[in-house]
Amino acid sequence: MNILVLSDLHLSNHDHFSAFGWKVDDFLRQLDLICTMYCVDRIVLNGDILDLCKYDWHEIVKSNGRLLGYLAANDSVCLRGNHDFRAEEGLDHYRITNSRGQSIHIEHGHKADFFGGTKFGRFLNDAMFRGLKFLFALPPVRALYFNILHREEGLIGQRKYNSYDYLRYALGLLAEHDVVILGHTHEIEAHQSYRGSKLKLYLNCGTCTFGRFQGIVLDTESLQYDLIRVDQHREIPESDVRYPAKDRTKTLLTRAAG
Repeated sequence: MNILVLSDLHLSNHDHFSAFGWKVDDFLRQLDLICTMYCVDRIVLNGDILDLCKYDWHEIVKSNGRLLGYLAANDSVCLRGNHDFRAEEGLDHYRITNSRGQSIHIEHGHKADFFGGTKFGRFLNDAMFRGLKFLFALPPVRALYFNILHREEGLIGQRKYNSYDYLRYALGLLAEHDVVILGHTHEIEAHQSYRGSKLKLYLNCGTCTFGRFQGIVLDTESLQYDLIRVDQHREIPESDVRYPAKDRTKTLLTRAAG
């Protein structure tokens, strides 16, 4: 079975506070292309699909009915993240065991940090976004917020990102599972290591905000995978959709284990 794992769409009501950055038709066209190219059998939505820290559930559904309808009609698996943990429906994690007994564990990944993984941290996070939404009536506040956010996302300059906390968290899960897929960090990654003779994989499916389409396609039987990275702001040749993992990730995983 081929699965496509996506996370961090942060769907909104498409106002000036929105980070999604896609027109619905364009996003659905890209989604159809990827699903067709890779013969995807199942879509797994790995958390933060809805941005309930900024918007009410009803206004998100009203503004994204076609997209959410598409995902529901295709029987997508939906997991909760720190921005949509209040959603009535959704799983905390999703697991697949293939015919060889190999275990694939998928969760959003916010439990690895304070603001996402604790009740008090989520309360502070929610309060910050509610306050920002009120202040967004002021253009200077909007400009400052997006300038900071674009730098953090690597859209302006080089992103400064420390992945070791999430690598350590993934290593704990890999003691029990063969493949762990997280989201949350908005950083698409692939890391591999061995425990004895068994290959272990940590993958991060990145984000679909600000016009990016990032995700993981995984064959659950062979454990072969592709990293999907597409930017709607430039024309992407079909051969450019697949990005193999870099060898340096083995060293990162080894260092995180220490």
